[in-house]
Parts: sequence; structure tokens; C-alpha cells
Amino acid sequence: MTNQRYHHRRTEFRYQTWCRSRSIFDLTVSLIILHPAKDLAKWQRTGPASTRARALVISPTPLGELNSKEATIADLDSKYIPPPVGTLPPDFYHGYSTAAFQCEGGWDADGKGPSVWDDLGHNPRPAPYDMRNGELGDDAMNSYYQYKEDIALLKSYGSNAYRFSISWPRVIPLGGRDDPINEKGLQFYSDLVDECLANGITPFPTLYHWDLPLPLEQRYEGWSNTAEIIPDFVRFADVMFAKLGDRVKFWLTINEPWNVVNLNGHLKPTFKPERDTFLVGHNLLLAHAHTVDLYRKKYQPTQHGKISIVNVKPIDDTPEVKELQKKRLDFAFHWFSDPLYFGTYPPSMLATVPQEQLPEFTPEDVKLLKGSCDFFALNSYSSMYVTGKECDNPAGGNVDTSMFDKEGKPVGDIRGCFSWLWNAPWGFRKLLRHVHERYTGPTGHAIYITENGFPTDGEHHRRFPDLLHDTERQNFFDAYLHELSEAVEKDGINIRGYMAWSLLNTMEWYCGYGPRLGVTHVDRENGFKRYPKDCTKVVKAWMESAIRKG
Repeated sequence: MTNQRYHHRRTEFRYQTWCRSRSIFDLTVSLIILHPAKDLAKWQRTGPASTRARALVISPTPLGELNSKEATIADLDSKYIPPPVGTLPPDFYHGYSTAAFQCEGGWDADGKGPSVWDDLGHNPRPAPYDMRNGELGDDAMNSYYQYKEDIALLKSYGSNAYRFSISWPRVIPLGGRDDPINEKGLQFYSDLVDECLANGITPFPTLYHWDLPLPLEQRYEGWSNTAEIIPDFVRFADVMFAKLGDRVKFWLTINEPWNVVNLNGHLKPTFKPERDTFLVGHNLLLAHAHTVDLYRKKYQPTQHGKISIVNVKPIDDTPEVKELQKKRLDFAFHWFSDPLYFGTYPPSMLATVPQEQLPEFTPEDVKLLKGSCDFFALNSYSSMYVTGKECDNPAGGNVDTSMFDKEGKPVGDIRGCFSWLWNAPWGFRKLLRHVHERYTGPTGHAIYITENGFPTDGEHHRRFPDLLHDTERQNFFDAYLHELSEAVEKDGINIRGYMAWSLLNTMEWYCGYGPRLGVTHVDRENGFKRYPKDCTKVVKAWMESAIRKG
């Protein structure tokens, strides 16, 4: 459905969102499909940085002319102020990301065991802890069988990097350190890495993107059991380092540990907030630290790779409530970054979390944690405001947030299908400065953006091929990439990679197949055929211009 076919309506529906602005709630969300003549026909961004130079206009006609294979940078310039020239280094990594549960399918193929997400789909729980519409990840985007097509897509998009995750239960179906390895599952990832390299694409595998082997949750409550989960995870990592490490030079241990904590309410039937919230976070940090220690001692001297963890943060910003802003940042961001750089939890966590809920780091823990990153991997999508009020959200410091300021003005220009995700590039630049000032500047570490994307509102209701003309997503990428470029050029921030979310439309966890962040449409009803969206041409042209030659 093009912008011309938009009509103004407001629909309310209930769904469970894993939004980064709050803990897990069952929310009533207002979706607004805007009338182009009134709301979209002349959207202009004004102001500093990302919004000043490019007055992007969303017209009733998307960039239809970009649907040809012959589209070039000249085609884009008629709609956009040209991308910067030569602001990024020649060895800049750029591409797209996915996660195993969200795209692979083959949920029980070739000896794979069940994950906690498979269990949630096949054994539904009462709302709000259910999978929306009863949708399952059994087939997802069929990438287990069509991974070569995915790599060919990446190559056609001009990518030189691919971030994917490894399904722990595909490699070790029962999960534990004494349990057998599934050689077919292990070989799948070896073949995937080889296919990447054969096409000039650097693999960035993530060891854990939330799909815990179900037997570990059943056996000892998974991430709530310090004594068991850490050695089990380290053994899984050891298997992967041994198999892939001769070819993989960038490793990521755990994706968004803050969201692992928040998702436990859905995935752990025995979840108790006062017991599990900070214990799970503690164990995730220690699992990362012990894994890095193993890699550095056993593999890094000969394999010469780098390793890090993936953090997530939509930056909070309200001048009137600076102290609450600091507290919110401590809980939602510094929680999983400060221990890796400073060896301790952030101040407001130590001051406000009851001692019996927040385990202490031992001297040995501190030794392993501090300095356990070779680079800073960052997922960022949107921004939000701190309201100055309290709420019931321990993982967020009980600090209330909103997507609207005190005058009711939204944090960004256009909202995606999630209530928390707006096109707000100014916050992205501010976050990059914050990471640089607090973490990467003093250590000399590089920043790699490992997720950044936009779920166009109502895209799943648009007809094919109109849905390929993803104007809102094109605007999102253009704005955020300009902020990234200016952060490098004007702020002197060392950013070495950008991997957008996501390569494909995916199974968005318990929100199902409705939300679509993919740059590639997948026709699940007709052989999982892949269709590139127009934004892929925008990003490709942008990178071709911004990355210095040679």
C-alpha cells in the first residue's frame, strides 16, 4: 500500500511488547495510519545535525523509480541530499543482522533440540505470556535451508559483513557441558561461515540471542542458576571457538542482556522479579566474562580474533530530571557496560537495589569482568524521555519514561509499529557521544553498530509489490547514517561498523510475523521467496559514497 492509499484511522489492539523503554507489559497501543495530504505530504526535518542538511519530503509517491536494478546514486540524489563522500574508513564493515530463532526455521531438523522459545509457541501460556496469534517460529524465514540465498542477497546489497546468531540447542540439543554435540547442527554454522567468506562477507556470529536450550530451563531454571549455567555456556562457546575460530575474527557473546532479563517473565514459568531480575543479569555478565577469559587464553593467541558483548540503549533525555535520567541510564544501559569497563555496577544500582537482590562481584569476578571487551557492540533504535515519575519497573530503576515531552511533542518524526520506536536520529548521535565519552574514548575501543532499524507501521497490511516501496524506512536509514557519519567526522568517534536490523522480515519473538523490520520481504506462503525493498538501494548507495576508497 503506497502513501496514496493511506487513510486516517486509529486502531487499538493488545499485544505483548518487549519494548526497550519499559519492562514487559501487556499494553494497549494506538496505531495511527496517517493521511498523506494532512500528515505526510510535507514532512520536513529542521534543526541541527541529522535534520538540518536534508529536508526529506515524504510525498504520496514513494521512490518507485528505485525498484530497478539500474538505480544509482544519481537516482537517489533527486530525492535526497547526497550522502557524504569519504567520511568512513576504507575498512568499514557494513551489512545486516539476523537471529537464529527469528529466521532459521528448521526448529527440529537434523537433531536440533527445543529452545525456550519453541516451548513458548508449542505450549502456550495465558496472556500476557503467550505468542501473539498463536504464531510459531517453526519455519520462520527458512534460512536453515536457504542460507545461500541470504548470503547472495547480502552480496547484492553491497554488504561486507553479516551478523547472525548461533542456536545453542541446534549445536548441543540438551545444552549441558556433558551433553552430546549435534554434528549436523555444528556443520551448518561452519558452512554458513564458509559461504560468507566465499562471497567477501565477514561473519559476526553471536553466541546467544535468547534461545536457551529448553532442557536447561527444565533441569535447573536456566539463567537463575549461577553454578550450572555459566560452565554450560562456556562449554558451548568452547565448541564454537574450536569449530569456527580459524575463520571468525569477530565474536559476540550475548545479545542485549538487559532484554534477556526482561524476557524472563515470559520464558521462565517460575520467574520471581525480586529473586530473578538482578540474579539473571549477574549471571549473564559472569557468563560473558568467563567466555572471554577462555577465548583469550585458549584461542585468541592463534586465531587473532576479537570478542565483545552486545548492549542496547535508547537514550533517555530530559534536562529537567537529570538525576532520574542518570538513574535510568544506570539501570537500562550502564548495568551491562560498567562492569566490563570499571569492574563494578553503576552507582545508583548499588545505592537502590536491595543487597539481597544484587549479588556482589568477588575479586576474581572483577578481574575477569574488567576489560573483557575488545570493542563496543551497540544496538540502537530510538530515543525516549524521562518523565520525572516513578513506575513499577525494577530493571529500569523504576523510572518512568515516555515517547512524548511535557508539551506532548513526540520524540521523533514518524513512529514505527512499536509504540517505543520513532525515527529520532538526534538521540542516536547523542548516544554515540555518551558511549565514546564514558567507554570507548578512554580505552581506544571502536564502536560497531550491530542493530539499527525501523518497523514501518502497517507494512504487513500493504499489498505486494507496493510494500517494497518502504519510504519511511529509507528516511530512517538516511537520517541515522548521516548522524553516524557526523559522529565520525565532527565528533572524532571511532566507529568501525554498521549492521542494520534486519536482513529479512523475521519472527519478532512473541509479537509474531506482523512487525516487519526487514530490508527484504519474504513471501512465507510461496516458497519463502525473497524480495529486496527499496531501502537496500538507499543504504548501498549511501555506503558506496561514504566509505573512502582504497
